[in-house]
Amino acid sequence: MPMARHVPLDERRPQLIDATIRVIAREGVARATTRRIAEEADASLASLHYGFANKEELFAAVAEHVVGRIDETLRARPAPEDRDLAGVVRDLLVFLHDEAVADPGLQAAQFELIAWARRTPTHHHLAEQCHALFARSLVATLGLATDAAGVPLAHLADLVMATTDGIAIRVLAGGPDVWAGTDFAALAAGLVAAAREYRPDGTGSAD
Repeated sequence: MPMARHVPLDERRPQLIDATIRVIAREGVARATTRRIAEEADASLASLHYGFANKEELFAAVAEHVVGRIDETLRARPAPEDRDLAGVVRDLLVFLHDEAVADPGLQAAQFELIAWARRTPTHHHLAEQCHALFARSLVATLGLATDAAGVPLAHLADLVMATTDGIAIRVLAGGPDVWAGTDFAALAAGLVAAAREYRPDGTGSAD
């Protein structure tokens, strides 16, 4: 029997991360054992533990990878030119909707891992780190709008994230066509209007 090809660690780690995403998306965090992940990656259990000290370290690396991939994709998009905030937000909503449709497994794994981080005392910080990384990318994009001055962009980024999380969950539950016909421009205009009314002290409009 031929010997299995030795896979260098810098090549094996990404394979294990991708395998973990597939297992979590398909079977959930609870069933994502190290043995199951190693099988998915066509790797030995020993090689998994050589790359990651334990499952918690692997899950943390996967969570950072998932959000980092979204961050890289956002940064790689062409910068909006001569667009107002509503136009920039509309483009972001459409883009993130399309990402959810294209790779629902990645979205499912992201939600599972954030929930896992919140349930795991040693990794509570990871959920907030993921949020902060995504928020920074959104704020950077929103700041390119022609009318961004004076708008609380961090709050608008939170509104965009909350909306796109809902969009992704609905795609997971209802399929790729569930948002067909949605007026993303009107939705974006509403988010921008809400951000303009935002007051950190809670004195914004309640209407």
